[in-house]
Amino acid sequence: MLALGTGSRRRYAAMTNMPHVTQDGASEVGASAPASQPWSPALPDPVLVAERQARWRWPWAVTGTLVVAALSVGLIFVSEEAQQWLAKRTGTEAAYNRAQEAEVFLSPGNWYTFLSFALFAVALSVAAVAGMLVHGRRPGDIWRFHGHGGGLALFVKTALAMLLVSAIGSAVEYWRYPGAFTLRTSLGPDYWRWVAIAIGALLIQTLAEELVFRGYLLRVWGAVAPIRLLVVGVLILGFTSLHTVNSDFKRDFAYNFIAFMLLETIYYWVLLRSGHLASTWGLHFANNLIAGVLMVTIPGTAPDMALVTFADPVLAAGGSRLKSPVAYVELFVGTGLLVTLLAWRWSPLHVPKAELPVRAPAADPGDHIAEAVVGWLARVRLTVNGVRFFYPDTPDLPLPPAFVAALEANP
Repeated sequence: MLALGTGSRRRYAAMTNMPHVTQDGASEVGASAPASQPWSPALPDPVLVAERQARWRWPWAVTGTLVVAALSVGLIFVSEEAQQWLAKRTGTEAAYNRAQEAEVFLSPGNWYTFLSFALFAVALSVAAVAGMLVHGRRPGDIWRFHGHGGGLALFVKTALAMLLVSAIGSAVEYWRYPGAFTLRTSLGPDYWRWVAIAIGALLIQTLAEELVFRGYLLRVWGAVAPIRLLVVGVLILGFTSLHTVNSDFKRDFAYNFIAFMLLETIYYWVLLRSGHLASTWGLHFANNLIAGVLMVTIPGTAPDMALVTFADPVLAAGGSRLKSPVAYVELFVGTGLLVTLLAWRWSPLHVPKAELPVRAPAADPGDHIAEAVVGWLARVRLTVNGVRFFYPDTPDLPLPPAFVAALEANP
């Protein structure tokens, strides 16, 4: 069992509005606190504990995850088959094959590159909504964790912060390698129409990925195992691994792996700070817009859509940024600047801390079904630092019994 000192118990009681039992037996009631209240990796995260609603327990998390995965893979497969059928019926196999090339991102005039983005987004969005329904949650709940409204403002602020940091980084790279930059020569109305379509495609593609990973998976597995360091770490590793097959990622695998995981860490920090998925949607959208349209780095991504092309001298020579001190300075200064823009209270792009709502998880009407199916697992106990990952023995409380016992214990 986790041994908590009086100060730790009081702090956690304040974060969850649970009665705090002092050593003399008196009780105190804590007030709601900002979601980013100092926390310890050894304590349950109040943002994640607050998601223990409806059918949240681990058998439902497994079931919902399998449903989301199956729907995502199945719908993406159907969309690919539909595109192949369309290409054959219309005699556009060449355009379809071009869209399937590893380095092609978005290509003006090739509708398949945009259609694949749209169908991919539909597949993930449907899967995420279906997952919420499995858990007995309203689909609209996927949009935020805590806090109230302000989604559009959060999206704009985080997107602008990412664009500003990228512009500063690009200026530094231009100062170092002025000959490596090429501005697109054909900037007529037709190109800008395709840019507008690309923006729409990236908006729905990035939103769909946010819904599945940070809207659904973080919510359901965070409720089961509400240790921020654990669940966020696993999701970062999983999301990063899915991108390792990208051609631009593979050009400088080790360095990109580090940079990608660092950026994902910032995303989760912003989400748990703001409590709203729009904040990470803005960051994600701006990042993909930069990488696929505004400033495309070659080799790695085909510059079909690029406004500016950057021919990275290191990658062009077959090298890696992994052993370059300058690359790490740029990486950490850039992420530090991004955090400063979003966290500094006087910044015009400041993302405020959302207040954590105080609410007890609702009863789970579907638990008796899960227990009937996997009843023998109900007696299994996996305890890590006092956190029980399986069924508590008593009905739902604002906190599971293992946590209550830890708070009331006097080691």
